[in-house]
Amino acid sequence: MKGITRKGRDTLEGGAFLMERLYGKEHLSFVTLTIPALPVEEQAAVHENFASILNSFTSWFRMRAQRAAIPLDFLYAVEVQEERFAKTGLPILHVHFLCVGRHRRKTWFISHDEWRAAWHRAIAKFAPSAPLPRVECAAVKKSTEGYLGKYLSKGASAIQSVVEAGFQDWLPKQWWGCSRSLKQKVRAAEEILSDPPRELIDIFES
Repeated sequence: MKGITRKGRDTLEGGAFLMERLYGKEHLSFVTLTIPALPVEEQAAVHENFASILNSFTSWFRMRAQRAAIPLDFLYAVEVQEERFAKTGLPILHVHFLCVGRHRRKTWFISHDEWRAAWHRAIAKFAPSAPLPRVECAAVKKSTEGYLGKYLSKGASAIQSVVEAGFQDWLPKQWWGCSRSLKQKVRAAEEILSDPPRELIDIFES
């Protein structure tokens, strides 16, 4: 009910930083996943089962990434589309998904049609009438942390209005997600930073 936690924010920022360092930002992709217009009953079913939809989608990504021989590291942030909420009165969720998606400039490991079809399948389990959703695939041109940072607080101001409108059941159980492999990398980096060698401490203290 309060938006993304500090721990979630730190994990996403750390994960984005590590992915850029490990794979190079020219190989990273942000995939924006949108929920299409649906009857209210189906929209409610989608939002109340949003965790299952994301689990289905990320399971597909892991299998597809293995076939493409690309890293399984990924992270995502969830937000309420504030403009859509103001316009329709419905707090529709939106997902920003970061992964290794580009081999070279203008060469994608996973096509736009595949992304859209996978997201559609995940939604259609709870919304049979769902049309093909809008999905955008974008290359990372600047800092991944900076790009992601726009969405870590975006939508948080709408949460209280969502609750007051009686749509608290539409809010996600968690505002972020991260692959196990990337979480382990972030945790390892945190342990190194929390226990630096004595020589490094001496340099800073001097």
